[in-house]
This record gives sequence, structure tokens and C-alpha cells, in this order.
Amino acid sequence: MKILFITTAGSPWGGSEELWSQAAVRLVHKGYKIAASIGYYGTVHPKIKRLIDEGVIIKYRKSTYRDTLCQALDKFQLISYRGFIKNSYEEHIYQEKPDMVVFSQATCFGAYNLMLYCKNKKISYCSISQLNTEYGWPTDTNVDDIAEAFKSAKAAFFVSNSNLKLFQTQIAEKLNNAIVIPNPFNLNSVPELNWPNEDIINIAHVARLDFTHKGTDILLKCFAEKQWEQRKFKLNIYGMGNTKLAKKLAAYCGTHNINFKGHVSNVTDIWNQNHLLVLTSRYEGMPLSLIEAMYCGRTAVVTDVAGHSELVKDGLNGFVAEAATQEHFSRALESAWERKKQWESLGIIAKRTIKDIYSDDPVNIFITKLIEVIHH
Repeated sequence: MKILFITTAGSPWGGSEELWSQAAVRLVHKGYKIAASIGYYGTVHPKIKRLIDEGVIIKYRKSTYRDTLCQALDKFQLISYRGFIKNSYEEHIYQEKPDMVVFSQATCFGAYNLMLYCKNKKISYCSISQLNTEYGWPTDTNVDDIAEAFKSAKAAFFVSNSNLKLFQTQIAEKLNNAIVIPNPFNLNSVPELNWPNEDIINIAHVARLDFTHKGTDILLKCFAEKQWEQRKFKLNIYGMGNTKLAKKLAAYCGTHNINFKGHVSNVTDIWNQNHLLVLTSRYEGMPLSLIEAMYCGRTAVVTDVAGHSELVKDGLNGFVAEAATQEHFSRALESAWERKKQWESLGIIAKRTIKDIYSDDPVNIFITKLIEVIHH
């Protein structure tokens, strides 16, 4: 049995790559033949090297000219020409001849054409949708194709109930083959961390510096407000991305007490130092940083998007901004600051919450469901 994973992510690595990549390694150990079609960005990420070492066949998509040509032919529906040329994705499907293709999409609409390609070739496929957004909708010209692509899948996996609910609204249909699964997190075991010293309050933003997605501008403007000028705190930014722009905007806005920490791979190093997580996302799937913070016994201030409010209940185990705007997030931050003496106890409740509703082995849940689908 051969499975081909195809990821449509547009960067070397991110949280959306964890589920399929960890599943790929475990499936190799179970005796499956596993290949993966991934983008090439000039260097090989260490986690891709691990996949190779574990026996996963890696297929790099390097032919950007050919893929661009195929996109143009598809856009203008030049079917007679398109039949003579395969894009990189299709070429990898042709070369590997898999029994099952698993599309791992950073968004919901990134691979529907490829899903239909598999359907037309009578190749079984599943999809994983890691994120959805109200900022992107189908149109009259593609809504039927998108719906058909998902309905024809052996299974359509989503990482939050909110993402699935939104997707069904976007296609105006119920998806009977949908399965909601948890995302994996970067902790080998549930840690027991001491509460950090409170001489200075440390607030952590653990996310890629992405203004459109993660709302970096909202974060920087909120912490530039006058009330933060005299407060004893540090805003610690963990993550890579548009660092140059983030530093420039922080200086422009006058963001108080900000420290850019870069990428820190050890999650417990972050939460041994920090008291509170802040996430200003405009849209989400189910962010790993929130799951990890809750497992580490830390409370959070988050926007009311996708998986955030499935885990964080306002005033009970954290704080939820009603919308991803400076005004709403600032209001939620003030509510949190007024209760900062309760953050430790709220963190204990947050940890209890995540342990009650979240699996300690999300990858196994996905693999079990996938194998069931394959052999059904």
C-alpha cells in the first residue's frame, strides 16, 4: 500500500506541516510505502531531513515555470493544450502511482483542482484542511467544483469544528464525509512547570510574524497604548517571518517593552519564563502555540476566531476578544491585566481544560482514521 502526501504550504515549514509529517513517519514504521510531494525553497529543512532518514520518499516541486503555465491554461480553460502537460503535483502522482493521496492544505481551497484530478483518474484521496478564513470565499465559477472535490474525498479532515462549520457555509452544503481531528503539539509529555517570578510580567506572542493571518499589527498597536507605558512587563515575540516590518512598525507605533526572541524550538523554555500568551489572529485553524501554552499551565488572551474559542472560555480559563481589532483586543487585554493575580489559577484551569478535551496523541487519532478510510 503506497500513500502520497501532497502539501500545498507556501513556506519551508510551519505548524500545518506537523500532522502529515509525523503521520508519514509512523506509517512507514507500520509497513506502508510513503512518499511526499513538497515545495522546494532552496534549502532542505531539518524536519524534511528527518523524514528522509526515516524512509519517506521526498519529491520536490521545482518546476515553477511549468506550474505557472498549467495555472494559466487552467484559468483560461484551454483544455486541449492542458492535456499535453502535467504540473509538478500531477507529475508526482503519475510517477508514484499511489493507492491513496492525502492533500495537506494550509487553507481549504488550495488543492481542489488536484483533488478533482485524482477523482477523474480514479485515484482515492483525502484532504486535511489546516485553516479556514472568512476572508476567502468560493465564487459562482468554482463553488460546484470545490464542493464536488470535497464530497468525493474518502474523508475530509478539519482541525477545528469552527473551520468545518465555516466551510459548509462557504459551499452551502453539508459535508457528510467530514472528520474533525486534533492537531499535534511539540511536547513529548505534559510538563509540570513552576510559576515564573512576577517581578516583571512576561507576556508571550508565539506565532509567525504574519500581519494578514496572525494580526501582528493589532498586537503592536495594542501594546503601544498609553496604559502600558508605566506597567512592569515585557512583550516577548517568539517566531520568524516579517521581522523587519514588525520591528519597523513597533518603532513607528511606539510599542512598549518589546523583545524579538526569534524562533525557540523548546516550548518549555518559553513557558518557564512567560506568564501569559497573546494571539491576535484574524483567522486560524487550531494553533499549536495555544495548545502548548495550555498544557504548560498558562492562560491566554485570544481573538474569537476558529479554534481559539473552542479551547478558551472568556473569564473561565482565559480571555477572548470579540473580534480581531485593536479596540476589541485592547479591551480583552485590560480584562486580563485587571485579573493578573489570577493568571496562575486560570492557567491551572486551562491545563485541566486541554487535558480533558484534547488527545495526548493526536497523530495516532489521525492515522487510525486514515487507515480505516483506506481499508473501508
